Amino acid sequence: MGVNIVVAMRGGCNKSEKAAAKKLGMQYVSIPWHCPFPSDQPLAKFLNLIQEDKEKKSSSIAACRTGMAVAAHRTADQG
Repeated sequence: MGVNIVVAMRGGCNKSEKAAAKKLGMQYVSIPWHCPFPSDQPLAKFLNLIQEDKEKKSSSIAACRTGMAVAAHRTADQG
């Protein structure tokens, strides 16, 4: 599917997920945050990460946090 970056938004870095991503040639980035109480800092980190290289495809692991991150990206990038 061409995914280059896996963004984990749950609490902390999961070593087995990181190892699996690396084995498949993907970058693994941990940006944990608590969904019911979002703050600007983790969303800004996510937006900066995907803005660094718009050609890279990213995928996130986080259930409802993913939707919030995508909404932040669409708002920031597409108005």
